Amino acid sequence: MNLVERAKNILLAPQTEWTVIERESTTVQELIVSYALPLLVLPAIGSILAGFVVSASLNAAGVQLNPLASIVGAVLSYALGVLAILVAASILKALAPNFGSVPDLTQAAKLVVFSATPSWLAGIFAIIPVLGSLIILAAAIYGIYLFWIGMPIVLKTPTEKRLGYIVIYILITLVFSVGLAALIGLVLGGIFAVTS
Repeated sequence: MNLVERAKNILLAPQTEWTVIERESTTVQELIVSYALPLLVLPAIGSILAGFVVSASLNAAGVQLNPLASIVGAVLSYALGVLAILVAASILKALAPNFGSVPDLTQAAKLVVFSATPSWLAGIFAIIPVLGSLIILAAAIYGIYLFWIGMPIVLKTPTEKRLGYIVIYILITLVFSVGLAALIGLVLGGIFAVTS
């Protein structure tokens, strides 16, 4: 699997690419190492650069913020990105029988990893204050669309059960993501206190 070709194809020709992805023989480890980890670097870099911009702005206003916090936060997010993939794929697999889908961890991981492509690519735009957030939001919405069209191909989800499956999946992963973000915030808040 060529990372650049796969990213381009999943973004520009998703219906065709999901069919190719569904047939590929791979492992969850290969998906993470060869595809997810290289792309997860982009949001980490965007986060670090954004942290330095915010830190410089706050320092100019008299509020001292340790710029190292953005580096530690990005490294934590990068490492926890792998955990998030594994948890999301496990949730999909666990829910699959309830929605007439294939309960296969590798197939679920394919769906999670490749539908996250737009969000990971857009993560570099975190450095741009408001516009970056809008780009990241648009990418996340497109990722949901990719997930939506990939479900019946990769997990064999029946059309009539797709909406319920994706809603339940998104709610569960959203709770997990919010909890993970809160944990990162607590860790960083304890390590790097803001002083004025």
